[in-house]
Amino acid sequence: MKIITITGLGLQFDAGQLRPGTPEHQAELAIKRINGLLQIDPFALGAQIFNTQNPLQVIEVCSECGHESIEFVLCPDGAEICNDCFKQGNH
Repeated sequence: MKIITITGLGLQFDAGQLRPGTPEHQAELAIKRINGLLQIDPFALGAQIFNTQNPLQVIEVCSECGHESIEFVLCPDGAEICNDCFKQGNH
């Protein structure tokens, strides 16, 4: 089997469908679920996702403006927005 490694590949998923936890823990769970599906899919080419960085680096994006941020505010409707959007009343 020829192995090709893709660096700098991003993974986007709906963390709301996973049990609560840190973003890093949710990312690890998502990778495990995706790998489980890849193993049973006959068209998945034997693909597997694995973390090459330790610890896992997770970048979160504001659901309102789309910018990367470190600090988020959880709104009553479940949306996570950055402090800038919260201060500007954008949600």
